[in-house]
Amino acid sequence: MSRNLRFLGIVFLMFVFPLVSFAQVEHQLIHRVAVFPVKVERQLKKSAENTWWSMREALTESDRFLVASKSFLQQKDLYQARGELQPADALILAKLLDAHALVTTEVHANTMKMNVYEGEFGRVLWQHEISLQKSLPVSEQIEATGKKLMQDFVASLPYQGYVVVDPLKGRPVYEENAKKVVKIKVGQVSQIEVGDPVQLIRLHSESLKPQLPDGMTMEVFAEGTVITKESGQVVVTITRAEDFKKIKAYSLVRFPNEFKRLREQFATEQKIYGGLGGEYLSAKMVEVQEKQREKRPLYTALAFIGNLALMLVLAF
Repeated sequence: MSRNLRFLGIVFLMFVFPLVSFAQVEHQLIHRVAVFPVKVERQLKKSAENTWWSMREALTESDRFLVASKSFLQQKDLYQARGELQPADALILAKLLDAHALVTTEVHANTMKMNVYEGEFGRVLWQHEISLQKSLPVSEQIEATGKKLMQDFVASLPYQGYVVVDPLKGRPVYEENAKKVVKIKVGQVSQIEVGDPVQLIRLHSESLKPQLPDGMTMEVFAEGTVITKESGQVVVTITRAEDFKKIKAYSLVRFPNEFKRLREQFATEQKIYGGLGGEYLSAKMVEVQEKQREKRPLYTALAFIGNLALMLVLAF
């Protein structure tokens, strides 16, 4: 990495970080991810290579992430083992790779540690470490441990899907059988079922500490229920909402049942997932039926005026 690029990144962060630390920052969807090779001692290079493939597979198999390929990283001359990153380095790497998040992993002193950095400001999004067993060779442990850490990270994300725009409808919210519905990408391996509750959420952070699991505040601005599921996507009917216009492509979607399942299956330490820093419902949310009732008198009045005008035209 050139000194000029790093210098520019540092200058940028000198101006941005003071603003970030005092202002509320909204978390954006993590979709494009770059996973760097594991930083290990020379004798573990072969095991580290296998570990990289396993960690990458843990992300791709969920069908929720676009993960940088080995050839892409090599093309950018960035397929290199890395440990902890400085914010300036994380910011620059994310820009070069067009990544929403960067993953670094290292083995040191019989411990395997993973850091995930969000790309917008180079902050630590999530970090965790696992102690390796001293009675077994490290080379026999790091592949399974690396995959476990990656699954742990995925399980820590407060959202399990995101809104997509139906190509035939051309908008995120549309009507189907007199109901307001949205289509949501959840991936091929999710166990979300018809009838499951759904929350459309906004996530905010106000500090530079690791944002997950408890460094964010979550606001629910719409709620609904899954009505159909097919090919890694679900259709959700909206039952309560703050404003339909605020439901956009890539809005974050939380499935409480799926979040609980992932946490129970993959979290390495249940106690660190007690919840987010805070969760609250938007005070502006109202029932969709109530919205429709409010519009009905207007429709009735317009229909009456239209019929009256037609009668007058026919009369003359």
